[in-house]
Amino acid sequence: MVPRCKVHERRVMRKWETVDLGIYAKALPLLAKNPVIAVFPLLAALIGIALGFLNGPLFGQLGGFDFGITGLITNLLQGFAFGLAILAAEDAWRSGKARFASTWDEGKRKAGSILLAALGFTFVLFAASLVAGYFGPLGIVLIALVLFFLIYTIPAAAIGGIPGAAALSVSIQKVRGNPLAAAVLCIVALLLYFYLLSLMLPYVVDWTATFAPYVLAAARALVIAYLALVFARQYDEVSFFRRY
Repeated sequence: MVPRCKVHERRVMRKWETVDLGIYAKALPLLAKNPVIAVFPLLAALIGIALGFLNGPLFGQLGGFDFGITGLITNLLQGFAFGLAILAAEDAWRSGKARFASTWDEGKRKAGSILLAALGFTFVLFAASLVAGYFGPLGIVLIALVLFFLIYTIPAAAIGGIPGAAALSVSIQKVRGNPLAAAVLCIVALLLYFYLLSLMLPYVVDWTATFAPYVLAAARALVIAYLALVFARQYDEVSFFRRY
């Protein structure tokens, strides 16, 4: 005979080993009411553009943009900005309003954890990219697996305050606990961040080549803000069984 506590535990696991697709729809009107979530990734994108302009004269002898000095700084800024966006998104889910001041204060307290997590994520992805180069087209599978299992790294650092390698480990645990939800989140994130923005690129360049980087930065910030809402809500659900 199975104890009642075990039966209840199995029911809870089945309940949370599902995908709440309603998150993706509810995030849209919530973003419309809280555009402040997009401020953090927008600022990071603008700083990245400025660093790109300075890449040649200041850092050209030290490395390329992608994984040189400016590339590393940009990746850390983007990771920190995404962490701040996730904090603002969680605030929006809980109270209906994302507050810039409180998000910034909490972000400063967790800055070390978020930056270490972003650094760890960047390093693992970079290492996976190097290894994937030896496998040709099949290497994309390795990169996809890294993105899949580490998808909760920044939320773990931002929401949970878990730093560096520990955030990577927590992400793997959360993905293993609910792989279907993580797979859907990963697919949506990749489609929006890469495919949708790449579709916009030719139209933006044709419309205004001069301001194309800034238009794309604004579009990317909105996409990241939307994803932050989805990431924050789903991480709360898979971690704390919390619904708003």
